[in-house]
Amino acid sequence: MRGAGGTLAPAQLAHLGELLRGEPERPTLIFGHHPVTRHAAVSNPGGPGFVLDRANAAALHRLYASAPGVFLHHSGHTHRNRRSRPDSGIGVEFLEVGAVKEYPGGYTLIRIYEGGYLVSFWKTRSESARRWSTRTRSQYLGLHPDHALGSCADRNHVVLRDFSGLSG
Repeated sequence: MRGAGGTLAPAQLAHLGELLRGEPERPTLIFGHHPVTRHAAVSNPGGPGFVLDRANAAALHRLYASAPGVFLHHSGHTHRNRRSRPDSGIGVEFLEVGAVKEYPGGYTLIRIYEGGYLVSFWKTRSESARRWSTRTRSQYLGLHPDHALGSCADRNHVVLRDFSGLSG
């Protein structure tokens, strides 16, 4: 595929579907590279061609609708911190997390508890990391902070969800 967008091979999608159908109620966190939602497609400077292709995004939404245990789809690629709305009425959070390598110079931790999960953004602390974050802040004609940082609620939030059935 040409460009910066993503796709899933039919075998990948089939394998994920098989796993989710095997235990649809099991609390499941999905990690992908490209954001999935229409909201992500139209709200990033790269436009719709910069996220997962629409056919595969729709297929993931259908899979998630039949697997109520899926609670979070975590992605990167856009280098920004942002929650986006699902394309359908599913109970899945779609979360984009920024790259630690540039402004805002931090990382996201997801802590899972019996009653839900906590998303928190942590800023890097070393002097060299802070200098680099300051230097990369002016990328994209100075618009990078508006793109990458996201809101405080995008970077830090709590989601209440029953994980009591999770066994370890």
